[in-house]
Amino acid sequence: MHANNEVGSIQPIEEIAAELKKINGKRKNKIYFHTDAVQTAGKLYLDVKKLGIDLLAISAHKFNGPKGVGALYIKNGTNISPITFGGHHESGLRPGTENIPYIFGLAKALEISNAKIKEHNKRVFALREKLKEGILNAVPEVIINGSGQQSRF
Repeated sequence: MHANNEVGSIQPIEEIAAELKKINGKRKNKIYFHTDAVQTAGKLYLDVKKLGIDLLAISAHKFNGPKGVGALYIKNGTNISPITFGGHHESGLRPGTENIPYIFGLAKALEISNAKIKEHNKRVFALREKLKEGILNAVPEVIINGSGQQSRF
């Protein structure tokens, strides 16, 4: 999970990927690295090459796209097997007809969200700080869960 949806901790995906790359260098069979980026897509910049991952999943409804559609990034050379059978779509990986309007809606919603990441995050950060200050002023003994300030979502 790239970011925790409850306490906002952002996991150090790049560092984990770097360690896994070292481990994979000593193995016969590669360990693939999948990241659930459902909470961060459209809210943080996601560069799959920089992250160093093999697979990444997102869901459109988390960035104001249509419900019921998601996307799976699969790095070239990553071997996956089908889990459902009956058609030869998507290189034999899944049966059924693609929902083109939903797929387009996902792409457009992500494009719009990505264009507004900076302003969205600035607003959310200010709201979070205001809420945190208000809670701490009202109830000083409160303990805030999550990671440090720099890696909070």
